[in-house]
This record gives sequence, structure tokens and C-alpha cells, in this order.
Amino acid sequence: RPSKPPIGRGEVQKRNDLIDSFNNRSLVMDPDEGTLVRYKKAVDYPKKPLEIIPLKDIMDLRRIHGEWYLKSGYHYFEFFYKSKYIFGVRGEETLEAWLRYLAQGIIYASFVDEIIDRKSLGNLGDEEEEKFVDSVIQSKTTEVVELADKAEKITLKTPKKNQSMTEPSRPTLSPKGHEEEVKQSARISTPPKITVPTSPGDSHKKSIGLKDFDIIKVLGSGAFGKVFKAVSYTHLTLPTIYSV
Repeated sequence: RPSKPPIGRGEVQKRNDLIDSFNNRSLVMDPDEGTLVRYKKAVDYPKKPLEIIPLKDIMDLRRIHGEWYLKSGYHYFEFFYKSKYIFGVRGEETLEAWLRYLAQGIIYASFVDEIIDRKSLGNLGDEEEEKFVDSVIQSKTTEVVELADKAEKITLKTPKKNQSMTEPSRPTLSPKGHEEEVKQSARISTPPKITVPTSPGDSHKKSIGLKDFDIIKVLGSGAFGKVFKAVSYTHLTLPTIYSV
């Protein structure tokens, strides 16, 4: 069972593909609502959103660099939701924080979506799990993490005791019993082989397979195999969401 991340918010540079420019925007990730909300300005929160993106539907979250259309002086990440979204921040530390908190939010939102579906179908395992689901639905987080570029430092508002910005432990992505079922399904088809650089700018390459990913959910299946939503903690040392 993945832990609920705090609310994360901060200002970013969003790429506008139509006119090849970047605009300053404010992002708010709310795990209780399961959304990533885009605002024109920070003062527009929460009443004037430009766009509301379901966290569970975000795919291919990753860090990018070296592309010709990226302006210098920023660190960038991208994801896919209906189309490609590219955001830039000035601080390396800020970039890593956005990737970690977004990955946590995506995993948590996918998990909550799954157990709510199971609850509606009456497929929860026991009374303890039933209580856990009710607590997840009813509880609201009060912690806010400001993902600030200023001095490349991350500031916390109303932090919990012993809360830190260290890399989160790898969460259990599925309820008890269901995780093994997903893993067994994953073994049906031959694990994919993907060739990626081991680090930015490194020409050395290695092959990675399904063992290098934690499966979040099955997206679909067909005659030639299955497609999974998965997170990798090995590529570039940061959590990255892929379609596998």
C-alpha cells in the first residue's frame, strides 16, 4: 500500500508547442483529489484552473535534456496526457523533487482508483482492508510542499514530524493478493528489452527488462502481449513512469 504524498505546488515554465515559447505557470498536485492542476498564476489557486489532469492518467513521466527546443538555464521534465507536456525549473533539486512527488502521486492515485473500483464491486478482501479503504477516502492531507526554485531549495509548509525530502522508499503498488496476480500476468509474455542510456550524455547502453520495473497496473492486453503502467527506480536514479 503506497503512502499518501503531501500536496505539492510550485511555479514552472511550460512549453507552448504552437508558438515555440515558454510561459510561467503554477502547478498543484493534490493527492486527495487525484489531480495535477495547472494555473496561469499562483494567485489563481484554487478557483481559476486552466486545466485539471487526473494523476492516474499521466504516462511516461521522465526527465529530458539536450533537445534543441529547450532553452538554456533550466532543467526539464515531461509526461504524456492526451498530448506531451514539458515543464522547466531552474534548480536541479527542484526538478528531482517534482519527479519524486509526481511519481508518488501517480502511484497513489492509481492505487486509490483500483481499490475504489474493487469496493464498488464488493471485491475487498477483509474487514481490515475495508476500514483502510474508508480511511483513504475520508482522510484529507494538510501538508503542503512548496517546490520552490528560489536558491534551489525546497521549503516545507506544516511538515509532519521527521518529514524530510529524502527519496521515498519503493511502495507496494497493489493490495495484498492482487500484486501477485499482476506479477503472474506479467510473466505470461516475454519481458520486453529496452535499450536506454545509463546516464545523461553517456553513450554506453544496457538492456533492461520487466524485472527493472514495478508494475502499477495493466493498461491493456492483446494477441501479442500486455501493456503495463510501471515505475522504474533504476534509470537515472529517479522514479520514472513508463508504458511497458
